Amino acid sequence: KVVKENEPDILCLNEVLHPFARTTSSLSTTTYDEYYQRVRNNQGRDYPIDPSLIPTDEKQTFLYRLAESTGLSHIDFVGTAENSYFGLGVSFGNAILAKSCHALVSSCHILMEAEEGDEELGNQERDFVDPRSFGAAIFQIGGNQQQQQQQRRCNVGVAYGHLDHKSEELREKQMVTALAKLRSFFINTPHVICGDFNTFQKSDCDDLGWQAILDLYNSRGWPLPPERSLVLDALAKEGYSDTFYHQETSSSSSKEDNVVMLPLATSWTNNPLMRIDHIYAKQVERCAARGTTAITTLVPKRHYRLDTDASDHFPVVLEAVL
Repeated sequence: KVVKENEPDILCLNEVLHPFARTTSSLSTTTYDEYYQRVRNNQGRDYPIDPSLIPTDEKQTFLYRLAESTGLSHIDFVGTAENSYFGLGVSFGNAILAKSCHALVSSCHILMEAEEGDEELGNQERDFVDPRSFGAAIFQIGGNQQQQQQQRRCNVGVAYGHLDHKSEELREKQMVTALAKLRSFFINTPHVICGDFNTFQKSDCDDLGWQAILDLYNSRGWPLPPERSLVLDALAKEGYSDTFYHQETSSSSSKEDNVVMLPLATSWTNNPLMRIDHIYAKQVERCAARGTTAITTLVPKRHYRLDTDASDHFPVVLEAVL
């Protein structure tokens, strides 16, 4: 419903189980409810997902049904772990959907397996590290085939991913790995990188907001978070800009001229404290006539949060023009 109402050209999704679906012909209510109760109780890991939840026909999966019902016919899924918080036996990863009028030029998958020493990064105790992934795609935006061939400047790229949920140092390592791959993939293509980066920083909060985050960490016995995000610093170092702060239309926690405009928290919908879902953009130089260069710009017109409880995070929307 939320997707249909907002009619995105491109939709990026994190924490996607695929292939996965509830089908009335093959799944009893008891099996379905038992599975979700285990997930809610944090007992999904190592729990075999019932085969009746895994359609053999990909078109019956939740992901493909979402694509069909919303008119987003381009589908690309990047699977990572097959044993996760959500159970054993189905890939857990990220997906991108797009309207058919935007021709898919190319795509790539970036898989980041857990490495020796990853469990020791950061200062939260853990027993395991899940693999993570990024996907990336380049689209030709709109127009007929002849227009697309003549207007290569209409190419735009989108990278989407999901970083570790505990360690800022591991998130930084994962982002740097992804950026190195994306650097060669997005040559001469303006693009955005987005997703649940599980990172936040003090500068995005007012004093009360930051204190609420510290209170949460203290209540759970977690070491206090850093005031600066290593992940967002890595993006800035690579030449990316935060589309919230570079949008043409303000959308924030306050509209008053004398108040610093701050982004709204994206997590969680039942207790919004932290902005951990981000969209960053990068402009590029491209070859122009007679050996000169020109800047292909992706202009963030509007960056805003959708106020809906359709997920445990608030969706973030970017309206942009080339």
